[in-house]
Amino acid sequence: MNPLNKPPRAAALLGYAGLLPFVIAALAIHARWPDAALPVQVFIAYGAAILAFLGGIQWGLALGPGRAGASERMAIGVLPSLLAWLALLLDPAGAIGLLAAGFAALLAWERYRCPVIDPAWYLGLRTRLTLAVLLCHGIALAGLTTTS
Repeated sequence: MNPLNKPPRAAALLGYAGLLPFVIAALAIHARWPDAALPVQVFIAYGAAILAFLGGIQWGLALGPGRAGASERMAIGVLPSLLAWLALLLDPAGAIGLLAAGFAALLAWERYRCPVIDPAWYLGLRTRLTLAVLLCHGIALAGLTTTS
């Protein structure tokens, strides 16, 4: 791996540690935790918070001097917060599905539409983390459908 594409140790550790609530809650949902409502609530609330956080990153990237595409990046940066808020109002399956769509859509936009992201390591780390998050969403949805 190119050293410029390797995330700093702190970014990688914190990013991967941030997966723990997704993994634990998804597995609890799938394993039919005794109080099924709690892991579902944890999963949805944490997913909404992280999706909104990712939108905030777009604002941060847009605020630097002379950033290309700053207006588009700010506009896109608002959408994850709106989707996250809407997910909090939906039934569990709808919420988890909407959050998954939001994570996937934002990653797709970052990879294929947005201006170059600096630092160079961000997009690789972000892609790996989002794929893990989407896997957790699939596990959680599968757990919901087996409990219904």
